[in-house]
Amino acid sequence: MIQLISKHWTYANSTGAFSTYPIDPKDETAEKLTGVITRWFIGRRCIIKKGKSEVQVAKEKLLHKKGRWRSNVCCLVARQTTSIKSLVGSNAPLVQIFEESGCHSDTEESSSGKMLQLKLPWQTDVFIKLCELADSRTAEQIHQEAGHHFPDSKLFEKKRRNTDKIEKGAMVPMDLPLDCYNTKFLDTLSEQG
Repeated sequence: MIQLISKHWTYANSTGAFSTYPIDPKDETAEKLTGVITRWFIGRRCIIKKGKSEVQVAKEKLLHKKGRWRSNVCCLVARQTTSIKSLVGSNAPLVQIFEESGCHSDTEESSSGKMLQLKLPWQTDVFIKLCELADSRTAEQIHQEAGHHFPDSKLFEKKRRNTDKIEKGAMVPMDLPLDCYNTKFLDTLSEQG
């Protein structure tokens, strides 16, 4: 058993797995080694029972993370629609712009886990300002409902950081008012058609 742990320990150390958590060899005792072995086997037991490989576990984690992100986006759109309705009235044609969530997602998660707000080439400055107004109105409404104990770091609208990256392959919603579409974007459509 000690040979097995030593083999794993040596491999992990050689690949740099302990670089952020340095281990002092003087601190190594039989009790601690037994604890490490026990935790390692207990942690692996459920994966081994299910017969899953490391790749399958990683895929499941990624799917779970994407599912949570999609859920957050849907909640955001629902809250934006509610706050816009309270701002301009529920029967205004402007409300329809925010109903179609799949087409206007200007949020991307970076490799570091930060949420970035991309620039979409089809949007006008007026439409961008309207979306920013919807975000700030949604944040205000959540703060009013939840009180002061709700931190900005939990709000999707406040977590996003502006970036200069332009999403060229973004889906474009149809049937929006003309002042939502950038004139340069509309000109490229007539060139293609």
